[in-house]
Order: sequence, then C-alpha cells, then structure tokens
Amino acid sequence: TDERDLMRDALKRSMGDASLEEVRAGFNQRVEAGELIEADRAAHEPARMYTTEKMIELERDNIGLMRAGQNQHAPLGTEPTRQEIEREHAHLSNSQRAAVDEILGSRDQVTALEGAAGAGKTTSLAAIRDAAEREGYKVEGFAPTSRAAQKLEEAGIESSTLQKYLQRGEQEPRGEKHLYVLDESSLASTKQMNEFLHRLN
Repeated sequence: TDERDLMRDALKRSMGDASLEEVRAGFNQRVEAGELIEADRAAHEPARMYTTEKMIELERDNIGLMRAGQNQHAPLGTEPTRQEIEREHAHLSNSQRAAVDEILGSRDQVTALEGAAGAGKTTSLAAIRDAAEREGYKVEGFAPTSRAAQKLEEAGIESSTLQKYLQRGEQEPRGEKHLYVLDESSLASTKQMNEFLHRLN
C-alpha cells in the first residue's frame, strides 16, 4: 500500500468511512436546503465561507445587546481619577493616553480597544485596571486561550479562560461593580460572546 492509500484510509476512518465525494454531496445538499448560508467575504479571503441562521440570530442579538448598553452607564473613571492616572502613568505614549482616557470616559457597557501587536495594549490595560480599582471595581480578565489569559496577568489583571468563566454558570451579584476585560475577543465563538453578554445583564 502506498502513502496515498494510507492517507485515504485514515481520512475515511476520521470521517466515519464516508468518502470525500459523499461528504461533498452532503454539504451541497445542506447548502441547497438553506441550512448553510454563504457569508459575505472580503476580497483577500480566497475560500467561500458559510454560516447558519442560528449564528446570524446570535450575531444580531450580540449587536442588539451592545447597542442597548450605549450611553447607559456612569463613566468608568471620574475626572479626579483620570487626572491621577494621567499624572502617575506619564510613561504612556500619546496614543496609549488617548485610548485610556477614551475608555475611562466611556458611558457604554461594552467598549473595544484595538491595536496592532506591540502597540502597548498591555501597558494601557494596566492603567485602566489601576483607575477602575480606585473607583471600587473588581477587575477580572478572560481570554479564549490560556496563553492570552496569561498575557492579561502581565497587566495585573486576575484572569482565566472565557470557557472556564462560562462553565461556572453564575449570574453576577447585583450591586457589585465589575470591570471585565476580554482579550483576543475575535477568537471567541459567537455563541460564547452571546452567553457572556447575557451574563452582563
């Protein structure tokens, strides 16, 4: 038996003895039945991508939850705290300082911080954590992977995986102030993000 036969046998075992043609036919049947919906893709993405109606519903719900939380909360940091942070974290670059100030002044329930690798997000998060703790918040970090969770620890944020948090199945106690930091959120599944956002309400 040559290498191709061995690979074909391994593939058949991994797919429950279904041939590639059978898998392709089953996939096409699901597309034709509307179970799988072709998703829009950017020009640089070569392969076609598919989703389901359930995932689209969850995405819409996620967007709705985030919009419902806009301009509904007091800023994370009061003006005196923001001035203290600016003075005591003078090592921040102009872009880091602007990002920290924008997050501390936001009245939204969900705020995003996006930056390229090496842009200093960890340093910025350390300043945000410092400000939040001064305002009486318990700061907790989550990430889809253990490695990313460890990166949050570098900012002094007690962290664990998002999966571990969701498995706890606890609703947050009322009256306590929490700041949750979710790193590498693009790696979290739509379902995980939906469950996480519902826990905040």
